Amino acid sequence: MRFMDLSKMTVAEVNKWVKENVFFTGGVGCLNAEISYEELLKKLSSDSRTGIQRIYVSLKKKEAQILSDQKKLDEMFEYESYIVGTNVEYIAGIDEAGRGPLAGPVIAAAVILPRFSLPELCGLNDSKKVSERMRQKLASSIEKVALSFAVASAAVHEIDAMNIHNASLLAMKRAVSYLKRSFKHLLIDGKNKLDIDVPQTPIVGGDSKSASIAAASIIAKVYRDNIMKEYHAKYPQYNFAKHKGYPTDEHIAAIKKYGPCAIHRLSFLKKICKITK
Repeated sequence: MRFMDLSKMTVAEVNKWVKENVFFTGGVGCLNAEISYEELLKKLSSDSRTGIQRIYVSLKKKEAQILSDQKKLDEMFEYESYIVGTNVEYIAGIDEAGRGPLAGPVIAAAVILPRFSLPELCGLNDSKKVSERMRQKLASSIEKVALSFAVASAAVHEIDAMNIHNASLLAMKRAVSYLKRSFKHLLIDGKNKLDIDVPQTPIVGGDSKSASIAAASIIAKVYRDNIMKEYHAKYPQYNFAKHKGYPTDEHIAAIKKYGPCAIHRLSFLKKICKITK
């Protein structure tokens, strides 16, 4: 498709054409048309119409954001790159989601990524720093490009029995054991190592420093959020779909009104809501 003369197109037509034909790969703008991205930018920048200038500025901002995300992604592979340099082929990253909620399981995910950054993973970061929509998009991309990934949980009764710290480590250990590809090194978020016989590197704040850990963080968070949405259908009075079990004012008020349900962590409620049931 050839790019039509801008002077013969309305702003709405140009905007529609841009949305249908412009895409970015590896931080570089590309077109599904017989015109280069650079030529398009020149045409847009030389058009004096305010609406066209907005389209131009929007494309430049998107281009800058993608380049920034790619740079960040490359930096997040530094731990993996260093370990690969020691002749370790496969590296697993692991993280958990759900340490703080008053209800629901704690979920851990383990991910083995390819040893180099991929455009599909641009925007990868700690799940807490990414919007829900972006988390879902990234989770889908991670599942497609990962060499292996696994998810595991520690149930509410296990959290109450052994405390959330030990339950989180248990969920992580389970997730690692479910990986279908052998790995030679484990990158783990936090200060603690797992009780498994494999070299490990704990990284405080690892979900924003290591691509493998960040990927595990995203998978664990999306998986747990989906579980809590399912629980919402069973226990709608607590509105789990909104707060995912975290101690919001709304959630605490619902517990005081209706009492705890089967998925509430009673060990947490004793301290936070003073409920002893």
